[in-house]
Amino acid sequence: MKQTSYLKFLLLIPIFFGWNNNHCVAQFTGHVQRYTMDYDWEFILGDIPNAESARFNDTAWEHLDVPHDWSIGEKWNKDNPSGEAGGYATIGIGWYRKTFVVPDSLKGKQVFLTFDGVMNHADVWLNGQKVGHKDYGYIGFQCDLTPWIRAGKKNTIAVRVDNLKQASRWYTGSGIYRHVWLTVMGQIHVEHSGTFFTTLNISSNKALVKGETTLHNSNDQAKKAMLDTRLIDPSGKTVAEKISQITIPAHSSSTINQFFNVHSPQLWSQQTPSLYKAISTVISDQQTEDKYQTLLGIRSIKWDVRHGFQLNGKRIVIKGVCLHHDLGALGAAAYDEAIKHRLLILKSMDINAVRLSHNPYSPEMLQMCDSLGILVFDECFDKWYGFEPNGTGWKEDLTSFVKRDRNHPSVIIWSVGNEMVPHMYSHWGARIFESMKATVHSLDMTRPVTAALHPVRTSDGKRDAPLAEIAQYMDVISMNYQTKFYPRDHEQHPNQVLLGSETHVHQLNLNESNQPNDGTGNQWFGTRNYVTNKYYNYVGGQFIWAGFDYLGEAGAWPSKGNRKNLIETTGFRKPFSYYIQSLYTDSSLVRIAVANPAFASDKRKYDNFDWLALNSDWNWAPQNDSLRVYTFTNAPEVELSLNGKTLGKKKLIDYPNRIITWEVPNIPGALKAIAFKGTKQVAANELKTTGVATRLQLIADRTTLSANGEDVSFIEVKAVDSNGNRVPENGQLIRFSIEGAGIIAGVDNGDLDSREAFQSNHRELRDGRCLVIVRSNRKAGKIILTATAEGLTQASVELNAQQNKTIPTL
Repeated sequence: MKQTSYLKFLLLIPIFFGWNNNHCVAQFTGHVQRYTMDYDWEFILGDIPNAESARFNDTAWEHLDVPHDWSIGEKWNKDNPSGEAGGYATIGIGWYRKTFVVPDSLKGKQVFLTFDGVMNHADVWLNGQKVGHKDYGYIGFQCDLTPWIRAGKKNTIAVRVDNLKQASRWYTGSGIYRHVWLTVMGQIHVEHSGTFFTTLNISSNKALVKGETTLHNSNDQAKKAMLDTRLIDPSGKTVAEKISQITIPAHSSSTINQFFNVHSPQLWSQQTPSLYKAISTVISDQQTEDKYQTLLGIRSIKWDVRHGFQLNGKRIVIKGVCLHHDLGALGAAAYDEAIKHRLLILKSMDINAVRLSHNPYSPEMLQMCDSLGILVFDECFDKWYGFEPNGTGWKEDLTSFVKRDRNHPSVIIWSVGNEMVPHMYSHWGARIFESMKATVHSLDMTRPVTAALHPVRTSDGKRDAPLAEIAQYMDVISMNYQTKFYPRDHEQHPNQVLLGSETHVHQLNLNESNQPNDGTGNQWFGTRNYVTNKYYNYVGGQFIWAGFDYLGEAGAWPSKGNRKNLIETTGFRKPFSYYIQSLYTDSSLVRIAVANPAFASDKRKYDNFDWLALNSDWNWAPQNDSLRVYTFTNAPEVELSLNGKTLGKKKLIDYPNRIITWEVPNIPGALKAIAFKGTKQVAANELKTTGVATRLQLIADRTTLSANGEDVSFIEVKAVDSNGNRVPENGQLIRFSIEGAGIIAGVDNGDLDSREAFQSNHRELRDGRCLVIVRSNRKAGKIILTATAEGLTQASVELNAQQNKTIPTL
């Protein structure tokens, strides 16, 4: 693709059409006639001879539903082959089997089995016949069951999953960890990921939409077909319709282009992600062969060095975080509501974008980002081992990835790699990138293509060398941990937007006074001038590494994961996350954090970062005469008081890193911060010394669940005093029991060094709290969770699982 001074992209693409906790009912892109295959599998860990046979006896195997991650529930051991990269989790080989009956009505239809993700190497059989294989566990795949399916009779699927070797530099999980679907269509049907909607032009009163639909003819002779496509607005009204005729050769595919005028289009934006959908009906010989739904959003994006990134003509500074795909105590099992839970936490912090590092995520993640108005940096690969310019090692998976995700309005940029050492330093790597970019643009010309560059080192080992050759071929240059060099890199690449694909949370000890623009402080100041507070035009924004603590990249045993991030695996925010929020948000904010004196004597516990040792309480041992306190704010001035007595006012402008420091006497009571804009109080925060813990308290994020066997509620467990204040205690063992229509799916307290199991009925408190995750079963009714602990009054919470409309099951 020719290098230009800017890239302007206009796009109409699928978007989430509401949410009702029912397996994304009517909220997907794909064939309308489909069945969930998540339920009633048999599983065993180990490589079992002849388990692919339809006659194999699996009655002794474990009965379960998917999504399922066997690693999260097995033993964690320092000798496990997953090693530090995988968090010392159990990996290996496992088998799944499912027996089901196909209705007689499906006889003569085309039937496909779709796995959204199997970790890692998957082989699939139907009735003893090999029907599929996939090596890349992060991307979904289809198996054509048509020749082997037996309508009206029992059928058996067998899946062998080989995760014997650690597959990534982080925790992967193991098994069928995403949804499974059976889709049914006629002999002439829309291909898998076979629609793509773009906008040729857009204005306040009209959008011209182009729809590309690829149809496949499975017949032994050429066939005439009619494609009837209707665009439906958010209220359910049909706003445009086109009918096209085509003749498709036997066993071939043909693409139909259709054009739609949408009057007064409702634009997809972060504040109002307006929702459309397209229904494509395929008719041949006066029979409906297929019906395919595509979810839509109309919006424009533009990248250029004068405005960074623009959405619908307005500059949006990307205030993002990177993620890994595990869900803490749930492992890699991709439960829809657990994904949504995390995104809502990020959105509450005014984070407006996520980098899905470093692999394709579940389709539901993209759907929810569409629904919530969260921008996505969509990434397909990490390293490029085994990749060649001719497509070896990458082309099939990259093609599937782009075709699957190109209809999501949340996706604003494609990434084809991350820290591709040694390839990114060589001309060979530049050739690979050029080939990958050409492949992406052949499938989607509406978004830029990039890869996240690892810092290039000089001959003496410093990370300050000019960008490698590969950068000149990127539509947008995305870089990891190189904000210090943005001015130099902009001078060398004046026509390309720079983007921080990974930036540190914070690199300094909090008391160090280095200027933030020297590359040692908070890297946000590569996007925004720390003196003037103005954004640099040529920088699109940043993605902090990382939003949540994650499993893997664990360091030394007994650590299970990486803790140098903003939010615990529990979803509980760390105090320093409010500092990042103060930089990201436009709403007035002030927050108090207290330096834990234990940091100096136990630096390993905090990975040598004192910002990880911050606390949000005012309960401290009397031997500490005074304590270092920090206030995080975006207001011009803060006043701090202790027990009603002022400790003075301080101005934010006097602190280049935007972190105000205080030395406060260690006196019990109430420590209060008030933020001012002029004489007006705009925000406040208070810490109070608590009494002794007297009882437990349970707080559920949701009390109404769908009785679909996959819905979850996150329940915070706290030890509180007589006034209901959380008491920051550690080590108290909490036991849980559950009754009714649910199970305990996981427990956690955020301590990645803990030897406790994630799947258990007990957990120790950390800072006076822990987490229980309750999952519904497939029965409607009440769920009662009870927590008990020695010396504390027990607590219970009641949830309600409701039967709602669901998609068909087999």
